[in-house]
Amino acid sequence: MTTNKSKIFLYFCLSFILGVALRSFFDISFFQSYILFLTSLVIAILSPKTRWLAMGGFFLFLGILIYNLNLPELSKNKISFYNNQNQNISFQGIIAKEPEIEIDKQNLTIESEAAFINQRWQKISGRVLIGVKLYPRYSYGDRIEIKCGLKSPEKIENFDYAAYLSPQKIYSLCYYPKIKILSDNQGNAFLAKILKIKNKLQSIINYSLPEPHASLFSAIFLGNRSALPQELLEKFKRAGISHIIAISGLHVAIIGLILSNLFLLFCLPKKYAFYLSSVSLFLFVVLTGARSSVIRAGIMGFLILLAEKEGRLKNSLNALVFTAALMILFNPFLLKNDIGFQLSFLAVLGIIYFYPFFDNLKFLQKLPDFLKSIFSVTLSAQLATLPLIIYYFHYYSIIAPLTNLLILPALPLMMALGFLFIFIGLFYPPLAKFLFVFVYLILDYIIKITGII
Repeated sequence: MTTNKSKIFLYFCLSFILGVALRSFFDISFFQSYILFLTSLVIAILSPKTRWLAMGGFFLFLGILIYNLNLPELSKNKISFYNNQNQNISFQGIIAKEPEIEIDKQNLTIESEAAFINQRWQKISGRVLIGVKLYPRYSYGDRIEIKCGLKSPEKIENFDYAAYLSPQKIYSLCYYPKIKILSDNQGNAFLAKILKIKNKLQSIINYSLPEPHASLFSAIFLGNRSALPQELLEKFKRAGISHIIAISGLHVAIIGLILSNLFLLFCLPKKYAFYLSSVSLFLFVVLTGARSSVIRAGIMGFLILLAEKEGRLKNSLNALVFTAALMILFNPFLLKNDIGFQLSFLAVLGIIYFYPFFDNLKFLQKLPDFLKSIFSVTLSAQLATLPLIIYYFHYYSIIAPLTNLLILPALPLMMALGFLFIFIGLFYPPLAKFLFVFVYLILDYIIKITGII
């Protein structure tokens, strides 16, 4: 009976996800989906034997409905209503995310609050992505007044920019506007403190390490990729280790399992290794700014840790699908338009199903458990995500397993030392700079291995 309930639960979750998927690719009206709902209801009433099957139709309808309800409204109280009007509009809003710093500009995500329309300020809502010069610098929580012409995101060659921005609920763009700061510290107080700590840690890293080592450590440890040299990014791509600087479910799952095995290596009981690894993942999510994409990746990574602790990876499919369904419920655009979400889900799915196979291969049995786990996790995740990587990026490195085997064992040691030395740097920076020599050597090893291979 328990097995049947488990299968029914999985069936309902998959039906909901399928409903969102169908609506993501096809224009299905509310009326059409409502016919599906009524048909399912009638079948469930008239044929009790197929009741559970018919109930799947209800969850399919629910998925379509949720997607339709999240589509942007074209109303005068939405900022996107004023896109492409060939005239400037003045509006006020709060910087809702940490500014993204690029080589020649800043990208600010604005949660709009009011717009100057018909000679008066009116309440308005919706997000706008604006590009501004590098200076002056802006901060999360700044309330600003902006004057510019709003544009709708459009396709850039083969890149669907509108689809890329839709999971972030951004439907308006604005480039190099006139800006006036009205006030500061208007955002979430908890997130503001996290970002303040993150900026402090970034300054310690910049003080303690030279380039490109500081940028590489910031990308791995804090998720700051903006300062990484393009040449180094290309080398990482060719070597098949881009995942170590991209916060995704693959990245977090690998880090979590490596930490878990590292703690086991020090003869800690499995239960305590799980708790310490989970706390480490939580701290990692917080230190990287608690962005929604990182939180999703952290949840996926935690599922793998939990499944490994219970010793039943294959039985964690329900938990994974339910988690995915819950994320899609809150943001249905993730399923089609968020590559990170797709890769995270497939990476964890791959670890669930392929990890036991690779872990039992004869030629891996000669390796220490720590290295065997790293190799098995990496191969499992990369095998599952391979089709999607080739589809989206038209590229895959055949030497990825070798470079991962050489580089991944160094990551937990580097992160553990880095965390310790950064903590010391909060109180005595000169000592931290001296101790960071050990982190520098590991980073230099990673850079040199990537360059050789």
